[in-house]
Amino acid sequence: MNKLNRKDADRLDTLRDAFTTTWEALDSAVSAHTDADSDEGIALDTVDTTGAVEPATDTKATLRAAVDVAFAAYVTAHNDLREFCSDLRETMGSYFEEKSERWQEGAGGERYHVWMDKFEAVAESATPELDVSEDGVVDMPEDITSDVDELSSEQDD
Repeated sequence: MNKLNRKDADRLDTLRDAFTTTWEALDSAVSAHTDADSDEGIALDTVDTTGAVEPATDTKATLRAAVDVAFAAYVTAHNDLREFCSDLRETMGSYFEEKSERWQEGAGGERYHVWMDKFEAVAESATPELDVSEDGVVDMPEDITSDVDELSSEQDD
């Protein structure tokens, strides 16, 4: 198994894309939430065409809800990718163990082990947590995008 089969390679691409998309959406939502603390981000009351004052929407609450939705999507994508990598790592480990000790300790085994380790890093990543301080400041969860970017359907030569 020097590369993933077509089905697994396609699944990896799909899960990696979903992970990246949801990470970027979460980053945007957290940035918008953070920016709402500045004067430019606060909605002001408006006056409609009849002269009635319409109160501003609770921008901060709306943006916080957007963070929660983006975070839920990210957690789902993260967990799906982590589970897939865990399953692949198990299959790869079995393949590795079936090889001779000479192969395992040789250059081929070393390259294969490096490839397996990339999947293991994602498989063992912690469940994301959203850190919200008492004053409502939202911090992004641990960034594993570099580990995800390292995943490939073929081992390096």
